[in-house]
Amino acid sequence: MPREQFLRLAELSVKITEQFKELGFTRVKLDLSGFRSGSLNEELGMDKRS
Repeated sequence: MPREQFLRLAELSVKITEQFKELGFTRVKLDLSGFRSGSLNEELGMDKRS
């Protein structure tokens, strides 16, 4: 999502969260860094660049 649309996302956040929870998700989060392939590896301490 383009950064210029973040304000609109914030306006809709409650509705979006409710809809995902209705689908069975227990947590709904927004990664402000955006999608990056391999970012989960960083969280696990498995980043190849280190």
